[in-house]
Amino acid sequence: HITYSMIVTAIRDHKTERYRVRMTAGGDRIPYGGDVETPSADILLTKILLNSVVSTPHAKFITIDIQNFYLHSKLPAPEYMSLDASLLPPTIQHQYNLNTITTNGKIYMQINRGMYGLKQSGHIAHKDLSILLKRHHYVPAQHVPGLWQHATRPITFILTTDDFAIKYLHPTDAHHLINILQSHYPITVNWAGNHYCGLDIQWELNASPRKVTISNFPYIPELLTKINFIPSRTPTK
Repeated sequence: HITYSMIVTAIRDHKTERYRVRMTAGGDRIPYGGDVETPSADILLTKILLNSVVSTPHAKFITIDIQNFYLHSKLPAPEYMSLDASLLPPTIQHQYNLNTITTNGKIYMQINRGMYGLKQSGHIAHKDLSILLKRHHYVPAQHVPGLWQHATRPITFILTTDDFAIKYLHPTDAHHLINILQSHYPITVNWAGNHYCGLDIQWELNASPRKVTISNFPYIPELLTKINFIPSRTPTK
């Protein structure tokens, strides 16, 4: 079957790759009957892990992000889609001689790897990552979705799609996980551990008692602007 594609652009001020243009498949047009479920951690679990860090003597916290997570997995069977050639700048069309493969104003293509928009991409990418982690004795908690720990090392982490929130005691354990991930994926490591899934995290690990403060300051002002909120002159009951 053939689905359609779209181009998504984003400006990400908090990322190293600030500007991004990404092609996505039209997932709303794709009939797919396979498994698409992916375990997901909630905000409560994140808060519990952060509290566990400050409650455990000498514990530290870092975050890891896998770049372009879905794009590293192979599909069990190819998908197909079309793209309106008019969406691509003329310079790109000329550089790659796209006019030679354009039919009726459209470019038809075969998708062999995970792609954003495909319903199965998240499930397949998570399955591949889980196989890698289990091979090195990292195991998911039986009754807590998204929580992982090592069989023998004192290291625990939350996995939300491609974002890791990691509690560890020894740097060698953190490097053990980093080296495993780097062997298969391009990753970024935030040793300060001050940002995770939209949360801003402020650590005071040298204080007594140890403290952590979380916030998401831009969210509420941005939401109020988005919905054109006008404050009332009278108190809300």
